[in-house]
Amino acid sequence: MKSRTAYTFHTVYNVQPTRYFEWQVRYMHLWFEQAKMPGKITRLLTAHGADHLTTMIPTHVSLPPSVPNDAGYSPYNKPAAVDHWLREANPKEDIILVIDPDCMFVSPMNIVVEEGAPIAQQAFYHFEMNSNDVSMQIARRYCKNCTFLDPIAVPIVIHRNDLQRI
Repeated sequence: MKSRTAYTFHTVYNVQPTRYFEWQVRYMHLWFEQAKMPGKITRLLTAHGADHLTTMIPTHVSLPPSVPNDAGYSPYNKPAAVDHWLREANPKEDIILVIDPDCMFVSPMNIVVEEGAPIAQQAFYHFEMNSNDVSMQIARRYCKNCTFLDPIAVPIVIHRNDLQRI
């Protein structure tokens, strides 16, 4: 096991190129710097190309996902953007912190997780195991024998190797 200070960190969050997200992006980077967060931060932009913030904010651009039967369902943007970033940018940092653009850092968040043991905030919603909504379709696709889903929310702190396996 590495010492706590030997781990490297990379924070990522996903947005679309809208005015709604622009102020969140600007504040995200201000809070990241003021809190003296460890490591790098990258905006994962789901778009058909770069926008005006790309020259000011570390950005990785990925195309909107093409999802049959769910066109325009934006929750696919984050997993698709993270997957594209992992494959194309090939980050080397050990610990990946996945957040939303409206998160705020007030102090450094340098939580170390080991491979195979990610952590996340518990979410307060309930999955109906026999429903046919999108979340349950995804769960059944990847976990055919699941009898329980533990809802999670950001922040998600995960080892890079675990995130690549998802």
